[in-house]
Amino acid sequence: MRIRTLCFNSKTFGIALLIMIFVFTSQTMAVVPSNITGQWEGNIEFSSVQPKLLINLEPAQDGSLKGDISLPMQDQHNMPLKDICLEGDCVSFCLSTERAEAHFKGAYDAKMNTISGEFIQAGCSYPFQLKMKDEDQSCLEK
Repeated sequence: MRIRTLCFNSKTFGIALLIMIFVFTSQTMAVVPSNITGQWEGNIEFSSVQPKLLINLEPAQDGSLKGDISLPMQDQHNMPLKDICLEGDCVSFCLSTERAEAHFKGAYDAKMNTISGEFIQAGCSYPFQLKMKDEDQSCLEK
C-alpha cells in the first residue's frame, strides 16, 4: 500500500491561501445595499395609538448594518439596535432595554421604499410600517 503526500511550495501555498481568504471573506462580509441605509420613519399599529418610530440604518466597518431607534412619544432617543439582518428583502432587528426586548421582522420593498412587517414584544405581535425619509424633509427638520 502506497501513501501519497501532497507537497506545497511557497507559490502554491500562497495561491491557496489567497483563494481561501477570498472564499471566506466573500461569504461572511455582506455588501449592504445603499438604498436600505438612511433615516426611516413610521409607526407601530396598536389598536388605540400608533407611536412614531424613527430608525437610522448605516453600514458598519465590517460590512454589516448598524443602527438606532427613537420613540419620541416615550421620550426615548437613539437607542442602539441589535442583530440587524438583511437577507434578500427580509429585514429584522432587535431593541433590547432593561425592561423588555422587542423584535422587528419585515420586508423591504425597493419600489415603494418601505419596510413593513410585525413588531413582536412579550408574545404580542403588531404591524409596523416604515418609509424612507426624504433628504429634503430631514434638512427642513434640522
